[in-house]
Amino acid sequence: METSKKKTADSKFNLRREEIPPEFHDPFIIRGYRRPYLSFKDCLKSSVVFSCNESFNILSHFFSFLFFITIFISYFKTELDITDVKTWPLALNVIGNIGFSFMSTTAHTLNSMSIEARHKCFYLDYAAISIYTYCSGQATFYYSRALFSEKEFFKNSYYFNIGAMFISIMSTLLNCLSRRKWHSSKYVIRTMAYVTAYVWNCVPYIYRLMICNNPLDCNKSGLYLSLLSALTLLGAGVLNITKFPERFYPGKFDCCGQSHNLMHVLVTLGCFFQLEFVKHEMLRGISQGFNYESSLHLTIFTVFVSLLIAAVVPANDDKDINYKKK
Repeated sequence: METSKKKTADSKFNLRREEIPPEFHDPFIIRGYRRPYLSFKDCLKSSVVFSCNESFNILSHFFSFLFFITIFISYFKTELDITDVKTWPLALNVIGNIGFSFMSTTAHTLNSMSIEARHKCFYLDYAAISIYTYCSGQATFYYSRALFSEKEFFKNSYYFNIGAMFISIMSTLLNCLSRRKWHSSKYVIRTMAYVTAYVWNCVPYIYRLMICNNPLDCNKSGLYLSLLSALTLLGAGVLNITKFPERFYPGKFDCCGQSHNLMHVLVTLGCFFQLEFVKHEMLRGISQGFNYESSLHLTIFTVFVSLLIAAVVPANDDKDINYKKK
């Protein structure tokens, strides 16, 4: 009976690369693939079958999802008042973390249902990450910018948020399109899209440290958290592009320890350090003229357009239809 169950599991969740269509391949991963066109129930089962190369990806961001929920509860149940508008950028930052962790979990769980489902799952994943980058950028702007800057760019959130919105929407679009074209450079495109967002989000804090014209703006006590976030996210980006270690040791890290597994861990750590950084900066003090309500319409617009892009970019594939007919 046990042998029969193992054979059944292997036939669904532990196929070799040559046994599945190329559209389901991951670079340098040899085994542990799920059978294409699995049912929803079997996709859920695969999350705890550790011979499957998606199990770690599913569980790592599922635990990340739960972790950020506990962070939200911790922040707003015991420390902060969510009815205070000054905490809203932080609240949306945490919600962005929860959202992309949940969408990543969903995408990695359901991406073997069909080629079309695989594309759509990751389109929504990219949209969720882009929405997160926008929300984290707003939190960084409102909390870490110079408190008494004379520069209009840093006094008025409109200019920064327009830039963040454009980067977020373009990141979603380019990442979705990279699943259908630019295949040789798709990982560079995806990584650089989010690097661009991260650099843009850091501009207010970097400028504040550069001008340093009053004691509050010269306060560097949160710098170590910002550097920890930058280093861990940089590590995640490098892994995503280089595909280390599976590129150099094919077959050794298929189910645990591959670059995408490590990237998930580093992204969760980097996002946690970023949350702690913006919370720390919020407690430093809020600049005069704080008016976050005026930014909400741009937040809603960014969310809507990012999700719309994920919905309308084509995901159907003739190969999908041909495979089903076999």
